[in-house]
Amino acid sequence: MDPANENTVHIGLSSWIIQDGNYPDFRQGEERSFAVEFNVKAAVETKSPTQGLIQYIEGSQYHAIGRVVHRDKSVWVVDFGFRAFCEGRPPRNAVTGRLLEGDYQLGVDPYFYFECLHARPNVPPLIYDWRIRQILIETAPFIESRMLDGRRLLARDPAQRGLREIHETDAWNDDDGDADYTLVCELFNKPPRSRR
Repeated sequence: MDPANENTVHIGLSSWIIQDGNYPDFRQGEERSFAVEFNVKAAVETKSPTQGLIQYIEGSQYHAIGRVVHRDKSVWVVDFGFRAFCEGRPPRNAVTGRLLEGDYQLGVDPYFYFECLHARPNVPPLIYDWRIRQILIETAPFIESRMLDGRRLLARDPAQRGLREIHETDAWNDDDGDADYTLVCELFNKPPRSRR
């Protein structure tokens, strides 16, 4: 969470999620409901008594400690003070009740939770109510790079990373339809639910 406001979380959003019709464009000041997904390269078990998002890095990335509250073959849920999910095979150390520390990237649920995962047995409620305090758009241009297998792809130039504030998203036109946003969201003090 943001060090200046413990209820504020930076959450990533790609324009394709809006373009697919999963959400309308976002505006500063409005209230929205969505689940949060996360990605983490490596999370290690910790005995630290501190649970929650502890250090903001940049964009929608945090160095954090979270408690695993659910796992099955293809999804796991971690509680950082709010719950977020990762679709995919959980790592072996993602044992229910265990605290895991790592660098987590947070994003708006594209549709995985609200269309499918919410109905699976024992997957907890994950849809929270948020106020959109600020919207930031990535300003780095795309450059060509290569994957390990030699295939070419376009990726943001890491040497030119930057964010610019905008009042609302325009997913079809911002950055020629390829925009990456960071939503600075305030979490309402309400329990999560399974449906929007």
